[in-house]
Amino acid sequence: DAAAMRGRLLRELPPSGPWDVKMRPGGGIEVEFIAQALQLVHGVRPGCQATRAALRHLADEGRLPADTAAMLIRADRLWRTVQSMVRITVGRGADDLPPAAEEALLRVAGPQLGTPGLTLPQLRAALDAAAQDVRTAFTTLVGVPE
Repeated sequence: DAAAMRGRLLRELPPSGPWDVKMRPGGGIEVEFIAQALQLVHGVRPGCQATRAALRHLADEGRLPADTAAMLIRADRLWRTVQSMVRITVGRGADDLPPAAEEALLRVAGPQLGTPGLTLPQLRAALDAAAQDVRTAFTTLVGVPE
């Protein structure tokens, strides 16, 4: 059901632009779906409703491979950082970032990615790689969005 719902969201609420990291395939919503679907299957522990806490708990309980949980937690942090900075600087649905917004985004994303002096092409490549990893985890753990 979660895979079908994600497929429906992709059709009915596609990403609003290239910086919509929540709704893009492999984006933030898929990290959230993985955490929620696994919690439904394995039970929700009190205090683990937040996505990252849920992923940590699922890994601690052996319900999610530790390396997959770590990747999903890194991706969630990256998606939320980018989403917040883009929304603060230019709002939703921006296709291009003005220079000041681009600089601010690179300044906060660079250290998170371990890449001081991060460039926009490097950031886009990192986002694409993270999205691919999340999508692979989603299809493995939840299913193919229909």
